[in-house]
Amino acid sequence: MSKDSEAGIHEILSDLQRIELLEKSAKLNRLLIYALGGGLLLALLGLLLLGLLGGEEAAEQGASQASVAALEKKLVSLDQQVATLKQQAQNQQKLFDLLKGGLPAPVVSPAPTAGAAPGTADRATVQQVAKTLIGQERNYQETLAALKLGMRDLAGMIAGSRSWLEDYQEALDKPLNESRARVKQLQQWSAADQE
Repeated sequence: MSKDSEAGIHEILSDLQRIELLEKSAKLNRLLIYALGGGLLLALLGLLLLGLLGGEEAAEQGASQASVAALEKKLVSLDQQVATLKQQAQNQQKLFDLLKGGLPAPVVSPAPTAGAAPGTADRATVQQVAKTLIGQERNYQETLAALKLGMRDLAGMIAGSRSWLEDYQEALDKPLNESRARVKQLQQWSAADQE
């Protein structure tokens, strides 16, 4: 029963609500890291103050030096843990920023017209650039096709998912068709340079 209610809650949450939840958890993680670092710093200062104002006997000083050394080792290990947690918080923030901003769209640069480049550019260079760009566009098309296939598989696993599947299929068809058009433009550009 609880899994069904949790699944219902997760389906109701919009992207904005999920982003807000991520933002709250990242903020909580940062506050926890700062609090842990501050508490650690206060504990270290307290121990150093006790060591400085502590007993004056040689045995106590030897024992306090040993305890200070042990505490310094603990401090180093805790500092490493805090650094790891800070790195994780930064990674979460980067992920959050990526999710918040959406995935960047591929850069679309118009292909030069047939008469613009052949007179001034080296033919071999133009052909190599066109070949490289066509390869990149084909890789992009393969990635989009794999994404569509994966969503189709996911839709087969989730009940009532045909409506969103159609939306995603339509959303992915547009960049796929644009990529195919860019490949044709690049092929024309490369072929026009050979003439």
